[in-house]
Amino acid sequence: MRYIICVVKIASEFERIADYAANIAKQVLRLEGTPFALSTDYIIEISRACRTMINSVLDAFDRLEEFSAVTVWKKDDDVDKKFVRFMNTLKRETERLEDTADAFTQYIFVGRCLERIGDHVTNIAENIYYIKTGDSYLSHFDEYLG
Repeated sequence: MRYIICVVKIASEFERIADYAANIAKQVLRLEGTPFALSTDYIIEISRACRTMINSVLDAFDRLEEFSAVTVWKKDDDVDKKFVRFMNTLKRETERLEDTADAFTQYIFVGRCLERIGDHVTNIAENIYYIKTGDSYLSHFDEYLG
């Protein structure tokens, strides 16, 4: 029963990830030629981290391996840190450039979507852990992080 319930939750998480990906694609078209080169590098870095998390969580689900799931949800901390660095860099870039408010807003939106994708992948990892163990991921979190 917990498998069925969690699969429904996982499907919902992937639906939200797809929504964020669609939003990002729309914004990327608008951002072509904007002056935020450093921020673009951060977006690419965060995108790659999220892609790695998605691939890892799919593998963890395929194998129903709770340690892999815990490893994936811990990677969200890295995405969050990259997002903070991205925001700080974008702020500095915006302060030195004039007439960049529209692009600034679009970059924030893309960065936030990526950060939320990391959160949804973490939710999937938590569901995998629950399917496998029947426990809340918090009940054994420290055991896995050593």
